[in-house]
Amino acid sequence: MLLKNNPDNNLSQKIKEVLLVYLKTQFILILITIFFVWGIMAIVPELHIVYEILIAILSYVILSQIMDYLVSPYLIGQKVKIQPMFLIFAFIIGVSLMGLVGAFLAIPIALILKTIWEHYK
Repeated sequence: MLLKNNPDNNLSQKIKEVLLVYLKTQFILILITIFFVWGIMAIVPELHIVYEILIAILSYVILSQIMDYLVSPYLIGQKVKIQPMFLIFAFIIGVSLMGLVGAFLAIPIALILKTIWEHYK
C-alpha cells in the first residue's frame, strides 16, 4: 500500500502519497470534531443564544486542540510510519518560527522531509 519499498516508486509519487494520506486524515478529523460539537449542542438544553454560541466555540476549540495535539499525530504517525512526538515537535517548531503559517505547513513539510530522507537513505 503506502510507502512500500518498491523501487518503481519515484520520489514525487511517494511525496504525493504521503501528502494525500495527511489530507485524508485531516479531513476525517475535521468531520469528527464537527460531529462532536454538533452532539454537544444537541445535549445542551435551550439556553440563551449567546450561551449556546459560547458553548459551541469553547467545545470546538477544546476538541480541536485535543485532535491537533493528541489524535492527529497518532493517526498520521500510524499511517505513514513516523513517531507522533516527531510530528508534535515539528508543529511546535513551525509555530514558533513562522506563527500561523508555520502551524499549517509544519507537518506536511516534516512528512516531505521524512519521505526524502527515506528515499535517499
